[in-house]
Amino acid sequence: MISPKEKMLLRSFAVFSAATFAGLVFAQMGARSPEEEVVEMDAIHVSTTLGNYAETTAATGSKISMEVMNMPSTLQMLNASFLEDRNAESLEDVYNYVLGLARMSGGATDFTLRGFSSQGAGLNLHNMQTDGLPGLTTRFGSPNTANIERVEVLKGPSSLLYGLVTPGGIINLVTKRPQEAFHGKVSASIATYAGFISSFGDETSYKGTVDVTGPIDRNKHWLYRMIFRVDDLGSFRRNNYEKNQYYYPSLTYVWDKNTRLNLQVEVLRQKRLADYIGIPVPFNNLAYLPSYDSSYSNPDDNERDLGEALTVTFDHRFANDWMLRIGGRSSNNRNSRRQLDFASLKSVLPVQNSTLTRRYRRFEGNNNRVNFLDINAYGDVGPQGFKNTLLVGMSYGIDLVGLTRLAHGPNVAAIPLYQIPAAVPYPADGTGQSKTRTEYGMYSVYASDHIKIGEKLMPSFGFRYDYQDGKTANLLSATNLSKTTSAAVPNAGVLYRFTSELSSYVSYSSSFFPNSLTSYDADNNQGFDPQTATQWEIGTKVTGLNGKLNATLSAYAIRMKNVLEATGNYNAQGNPISRLDGEQESRGIELETTWLVLPNWQVKAGISYLDAKVSQSNNPTLVDTRLTSVPRTTADFWTRYNVAEGALKGFGIGLGVTYQGPYPTEITGLSLPGRTLVDVALYYQWRRYKMALNVANALDAKYIANLSQDLKGVWPGNPRTITLSIEAPF
Repeated sequence: MISPKEKMLLRSFAVFSAATFAGLVFAQMGARSPEEEVVEMDAIHVSTTLGNYAETTAATGSKISMEVMNMPSTLQMLNASFLEDRNAESLEDVYNYVLGLARMSGGATDFTLRGFSSQGAGLNLHNMQTDGLPGLTTRFGSPNTANIERVEVLKGPSSLLYGLVTPGGIINLVTKRPQEAFHGKVSASIATYAGFISSFGDETSYKGTVDVTGPIDRNKHWLYRMIFRVDDLGSFRRNNYEKNQYYYPSLTYVWDKNTRLNLQVEVLRQKRLADYIGIPVPFNNLAYLPSYDSSYSNPDDNERDLGEALTVTFDHRFANDWMLRIGGRSSNNRNSRRQLDFASLKSVLPVQNSTLTRRYRRFEGNNNRVNFLDINAYGDVGPQGFKNTLLVGMSYGIDLVGLTRLAHGPNVAAIPLYQIPAAVPYPADGTGQSKTRTEYGMYSVYASDHIKIGEKLMPSFGFRYDYQDGKTANLLSATNLSKTTSAAVPNAGVLYRFTSELSSYVSYSSSFFPNSLTSYDADNNQGFDPQTATQWEIGTKVTGLNGKLNATLSAYAIRMKNVLEATGNYNAQGNPISRLDGEQESRGIELETTWLVLPNWQVKAGISYLDAKVSQSNNPTLVDTRLTSVPRTTADFWTRYNVAEGALKGFGIGLGVTYQGPYPTEITGLSLPGRTLVDVALYYQWRRYKMALNVANALDAKYIANLSQDLKGVWPGNPRTITLSIEAPF
């Protein structure tokens, strides 16, 4: 009898084999026959050199490819070399190495950056983008890195270029593109815990990826890339699991060196245990926390993410070197969940008698859709001594969130908090049904001018005008609400390039974000004014040793107004009362550096300190209180060294240390303690094959990672995790 896990592995192997064979055949469609050419195999060479973690140019900070040293902003980049060395197979694997970032809950798309949450107004997330365009294919899970070339984190308000974003910053996922030379590889990994809560081999996870790229025709006008990824993930927590499949086909047509069209498709299928309770905390005291492997979900609780996206980009360079760029993305996510969710916690003494009451919850057919189009053109005008790099653009987008709830209750019988819960039957659907649809239409025009006066002085200016039309409808009660908002978003900065290796800047940036349409004031009115934010930042950038040493030191102050907060009270119509609760501010300083010490020795390090708090409020007791899920200090260090010669040539070692300070949470009275985590890795290259043994949380620290996704319990951090991976080219 074949077990379900063995069936999964056999299916995965079959799909891997088919994808690999298809890639090989597809790549040879335009190849010459054996009579036309002689194929010479490359000599086998074991390289000990490392790719530089630093990138010298980027487009995320300005939508114009420009030197990082000339950007009056902070842009942190985690490139392919770093992602590979860290064996980062999902986005959350590198979050500890992003300065000023903290997870808010179990979802990797829910985070704080420079003190401010990435979420707001119940809209689709725009603080995480793909190739500079909004629209994720997952709602609950973490984006994986099989299709990611690098991760670029633009700090601070960025509405000038990206519109509807909260002020902490954006994470831009730069994807892999088809290449002109044929290349294929198969990679696979197996992981297990080996720590305080789960022994070696108790729970095992499997991941595998096929990546094939190359030309279709002999003249290399048509290029393709096919990436397939499958996950079968275990967990140290009872009943938890995750099974994922990802498909990333892409096609590029190269008309000539000045014109290129690219099409990319994303298909995602995720299924996991629906576990939004986390581990409840009696008396909000972590000393009473149940065992880290506790799980209060019904064994049949599950949630699914089904997502697809199509991205089309067109680039054309004119004879005068002006560039036209058109980017369109359409993404759709459908999600469902059936579970026993958190209803209430009864904390009593002795604490062993505490109980948890769960509530039945089910929704099907939830829909998150983003359609977005961005068109811009940029180029240089003016003489060499007063050169203006102008960018003009327009964007249009529709965000749609449809929620269909089949059940929100009733409660089921309370269970002892410190015992393993038995499976119980689900109640019938029908309680607390709802069906809502919220839609935002966004229209904007923007422009910027990066000026170079002489060789050293570089002022810049930008302006965006946004118009947004929001509509929400309760499809069961046939009630509707609409609200239009608009805003002018200015940006400015000046940078001075003292030498080719040193520059300093000061900049001003702003953002604009609508508040929820479904919130009510004391008079039962809806449609609050939007949030606005501004940032002042100063910084210095250093590069040296022919680009091998790079560092950025920046200080900033962000102020956000019109913050919508729940009061905890209800109006005469029974709706919860919210209000615009004054202002929040964040002040901080960051230092990040990368250093390629030797061709075979690489170092990355950084430290961030920020103070984020309520600066004004209608509730005097909240003034000067810290913002939740915001550690004051984050720091990271990572290094890799390869043995360059001798009997151990081909071996390498990696070491990382990350620190995140303590912070208050959404649970009143509960703060999470700080944590220091150590990661180690061993590498070996034999012929063309790469092998790695990564040990995350190598010292097996016992820590709380963040709150659960319903913000009622906590998520324990992973114990020591050992991952063995191998990569084979073909």
